Amino acid sequence: MHDEEGPIGDLTSGRDLSAFNLAIKMAKSKVEVLEILERFDVSEDDLVIAAPRLAKRVQGLPDDFT
Repeated sequence: MHDEEGPIGDLTSGRDLSAFNLAIKMAKSKVEVLEILERFDVSEDDLVIAAPRLAKRVQGLPDDFT
């Protein structure tokens, strides 16, 4: 499913959580992650609280890919 147990924001179904997790892991920039968060209606705070390892992965991404 995703790195931690439980929902992220309003995402509670396994399918939605898996799609969200995969999209974040495939993101190549922080800008892309922000677009994913918006598409799934998840706040940055929700990501940090519910999935800290995934949030840490995002921190290592470039701001924007060139």
